[in-house]
Amino acid sequence: MHVQKMSTFKRQPNFFFMYSLIYRSVARDSFDMPKIYKMLSEARDFNAIHSITGCLLYHSGQFIQLLEGAETEITSLYERIRQDPRHHLVELLEEEEIEERIFDQWSMAFQNMGDEHQQSRYKQMLMHSYFSESKIFIKASKTGLVLFKRVQELLKKGS
Repeated sequence: MHVQKMSTFKRQPNFFFMYSLIYRSVARDSFDMPKIYKMLSEARDFNAIHSITGCLLYHSGQFIQLLEGAETEITSLYERIRQDPRHHLVELLEEEEIEERIFDQWSMAFQNMGDEHQQSRYKQMLMHSYFSESKIFIKASKTGLVLFKRVQELLKKGS
């Protein structure tokens, strides 16, 4: 049985705080790339309307996502994500109040980090170029650092 590591859903969220969380999950076999791109298009529209930004990475059937926005919006969205049958083993990795967004230019940045057959060095270069356009290297945050660490671990597993 998986127990939530963080306390997000034990208190009433606050609409006025900027908030960030990161989670990971595993895609169901039926959730293939065309369906992922369709979901991504819908998510970008939803996020733009709700002032949510973030980053979604996909690698060898696994997702890592960082979400940023008003606390009420993020906690509500995360609850919907947890219930989504297209993936499973959803695990909250980190959450925090933030002063500034890392991915302020993207309603949902996305990168398919390739499959397990690609070279690890290539994947790490791809990840670096992807994150260089965000504020992840300018303003440190717990969620940003957790994201970077988890992505590196994910990429090393597949090499």
